Amino acid sequence: MANESVTLRQIARKVGVSVGTVSRALAGENGVSDRRAHAIQDLAKQMGYRPQPLRRQRAGAIAVLVGTSESGHPDEDWSQRLIVLATRASAELSWHVHLEFVSRNDDSRRAVAVPTVVRENRVDGVLLAGDPHSSIIEYLHRHEIPMAMVGGRAEKTGCVCVNPDREQAVRTAIHRLFELGHRCFGVVLSDRRYPSTEAFYQNCRQSLADHGIELSPRQVLENLQPNLGGGVIAARRYLAAGEPLPTAMLFTNDWMALGAMMTLLEAGFRVPRDVSIIGQDNLPWCNQMEPALCSMDNREERMVREALVWLRRRIEGSPCEPHDVTVHSELVWRGSCGPAPRGSAPNGAGPNGAGVTSPAPAKSRQADPSSISLASPPGAS
Repeated sequence: MANESVTLRQIARKVGVSVGTVSRALAGENGVSDRRAHAIQDLAKQMGYRPQPLRRQRAGAIAVLVGTSESGHPDEDWSQRLIVLATRASAELSWHVHLEFVSRNDDSRRAVAVPTVVRENRVDGVLLAGDPHSSIIEYLHRHEIPMAMVGGRAEKTGCVCVNPDREQAVRTAIHRLFELGHRCFGVVLSDRRYPSTEAFYQNCRQSLADHGIELSPRQVLENLQPNLGGGVIAARRYLAAGEPLPTAMLFTNDWMALGAMMTLLEAGFRVPRDVSIIGQDNLPWCNQMEPALCSMDNREERMVREALVWLRRRIEGSPCEPHDVTVHSELVWRGSCGPAPRGSAPNGAGPNGAGVTSPAPAKSRQADPSSISLASPPGAS
């Protein structure tokens, strides 16, 4: 049973260390060896230690903890969008937001620092995103701090996790492309350790299998940066592979899709005449391009609001078992998708198992600079 009369000083005396060392060990901060930190944490649990809250009333604030590869800097366009959405939705709930960038989960078991606003109980709950380090999640559980997560899996995090459900959108996209004659597909992924990225891959693989197409491992590019550069690298790898180019490509996000479109244009291929391309996130500029980018709208604002609903329930003390919540994505069909190019092998017959003939080399045709460009804004002359 928790005993609020147990102090850090009492724990420090039993272990034979300073109060500061005990504080850092319980907070999961650096500066304490793993062995000693575990010993201190185990003793604190045995003694029934529970931190004294600095507030008995609600703070009217939450912490938004975003996992990044370099703590202190958002490294994905998605992270920046989430911050804006979370801040806006929290304001509607009259919550102040403390934004903190924390270390992302990796293979290291080393604990990372828990933000001060959380350790000092200056927030009522925590919204997690970007796969923050597991030691932070463990700290929140240990101190019974309400939390919910955008992304992740409930069985791993022990809290409510909200994710996009792209299955139907992927099925619709592949079915339409199949009806347009496409038989050779490429799938471009960012970090497959992310549950949403892995789910997208599995959705693509299964949807293609339902149409009698086996997704060749050679046509799957993974662990690329989720940005423009990642798409450029993907297109270059396809072009350098010495195999037929996929006539339809599906990307983890819109920026990667745009990078690939630009690179293919430079190589003499045109969208959608030679290659059909689909991105994800349905960013505002997708409809301002020529051709407009076909994309899956993951309804990010709905995801953030859903996570905040569950977080509020936890803050208010409502019982809430960890579970996964899904928000259905929607396919937005646009001009970057079209019929398979002439010469594509029918019925899946072809050298790479999915089967299309590569479009003519870039040198045999003149690249059209207008093939991919940002359209003029409405009203522009």
